[in-house]
Amino acid sequence: MRHILPVARLYCLGEGLDLGPGLDPFPGARCVDDGGMYGLPAEFKNDFRDLSAHHDMDYVFSSAALEHCPEWRNVIGEAFRALRPGGVIFLYLPWDEHYAPWKPENCKGHAVSLNPAAVREVLSDAGFVGIDGSVEPDSLASFWIVGRKP
Repeated sequence: MRHILPVARLYCLGEGLDLGPGLDPFPGARCVDDGGMYGLPAEFKNDFRDLSAHHDMDYVFSSAALEHCPEWRNVIGEAFRALRPGGVIFLYLPWDEHYAPWKPENCKGHAVSLNPAAVREVLSDAGFVGIDGSVEPDSLASFWIVGRKP
């Protein structure tokens, strides 16, 4: 997460959530973590697929977590619901078509393959606007994408 922090801080301002931070949460965010994927103790486990307890958030941030979740599309819908109008979602994800070890068949725990086009489409379908992000993979073979709730 530290790698993308300078970019994420441009978008993730105010009160927000970090979905699946493991042991490296976004500074100041409320952590909502499916600790099972990181082998965390039970007291750290919260299911980030259900954000019903969260409302009027300024941002939802997630780094390297959605690829572990077969229901990642639903998570994006939950994030939209949890955000206030004008709130943003910021995702940092492995770009497996550029780095074979990220592919689910090669990476234990990765449930789905994600790429900017697919994520952009799901964000748009969920209602997000102003979608922007990486056009090339970064040095960690990953990409970032951001959208705003109207």
